[in-house]
Amino acid sequence: MSEHVGERPSWDCRSCGMPWPCDPAREALAAELGPIQLAMYAWANLEQAAGDLPGMPVGEMFDRFLAWTRATPAARSMPDAGHPVARRVSTRS
Repeated sequence: MSEHVGERPSWDCRSCGMPWPCDPAREALAAELGPIQLAMYAWANLEQAAGDLPGMPVGEMFDRFLAWTRATPAARSMPDAGHPVARRVSTRS
């Protein structure tokens, strides 16, 4: 596991002091977890951070904790056809 971990309640990185997940933490997490596990882990941290950082705007919190997980190479390589919305759209004629 990475040395770049979030320090609660500030959610700054214990190692580099940047807002967590910092770039090194994101890289390590993306390398260690599959895309679904990564998104679930990120969501769990977002929920905890929401309690610790009640003044942070929702969009900023989403971008910081969750949105980046869709930009990982593993997430980009997943076929979208398996997504429920994609299946619904593709079955309409």
